[in-house]
Amino acid sequence: MLKQRSEDGTTLDDVSIQLAGGFSEDFLAPGILVQSVVFIAIFYGLSAIWERDLSVLAKYLRARPRPLVAVAARLYPIISG
Repeated sequence: MLKQRSEDGTTLDDVSIQLAGGFSEDFLAPGILVQSVVFIAIFYGLSAIWERDLSVLAKYLRARPRPLVAVAARLYPIISG
């Protein structure tokens, strides 16, 4: 049974999780890690598909650079040392 209220942070001490085989904290960190990797991979895949549909990268690669930008890009390594 749950306690009504506790000031010292022990409200859920009496609650136990009963799963098939019990609850193991050994799988908690790897589970969080896998969930994070899968979440990032899904959204990276969606962004790759979205970029292909919009062809933003192709537009940037087809655009001619402005002469000032080209000169600045050549001079930056010389100036910065």
